[in-house]
Amino acid sequence: MAAGTNPANMAVVGGTKTAAAVNSEMLPTGEMARNVYFQSDQAGMQVFIKGAMREGGFTAVPALSIAERLFGNYILSNMIIVGAAYQSGFLPIAAEAIEDTITTPCPALADQGPESRDWIMIPPRDGTARQDARLARHGV
Repeated sequence: MAAGTNPANMAVVGGTKTAAAVNSEMLPTGEMARNVYFQSDQAGMQVFIKGAMREGGFTAVPALSIAERLFGNYILSNMIIVGAAYQSGFLPIAAEAIEDTITTPCPALADQGPESRDWIMIPPRDGTARQDARLARHGV
């Protein structure tokens, strides 16, 4: 999210085409490591990014927490973001293209079982009992 607010990145967004799927959680940056008093305004960053996107062109998900709960680490958090972008209609590609990529051998998914691949494609929270039970089962 911090890179998303970089002026160089923000200079190329806007209008009616730009959309963003962001991780609502931040990994520590170099500045955070150097300055223990550094405070990031994550909510402000999200508002800033959202304000530069097209109408309806913003979604934020806690990808680090989701990846940690599902896979035991945050390495696949970017794939959670890809799933959020796809679910939100931000990626003009077919689900099969994402699924084909996911079925490529991946050591991080090897011991997780076939359901782990579904998490990247899980539909947005719609409040259905089935989906809520599935999310709760995984602590999400």
